[in-house]
Amino acid sequence: MAWVNFVWQLVAMIVSALISYALRPKPKEPEVAKANIPVAEDGKGIERIYGEVWIDDPYVLGFKQLGQTPIKAKGGKK
Repeated sequence: MAWVNFVWQLVAMIVSALISYALRPKPKEPEVAKANIPVAEDGKGIERIYGEVWIDDPYVLGFKQLGQTPIKAKGGKK
């Protein structure tokens, strides 16, 4: 009779796993982030800062939009 108890527990485990798999939350796909960059105004002077200070008006003099490149890895064997 021990094998009947074992089969019953095995069936209960499989049913429980199937229910958990069916009711799990579906992950959302991540959205592509947009860059929000402060831009320098024409004619505005370049501030030279020495040491640690707090800047109330940050700006960027140069920026390069980097694209998304997929990570490609070959096998570890040579």
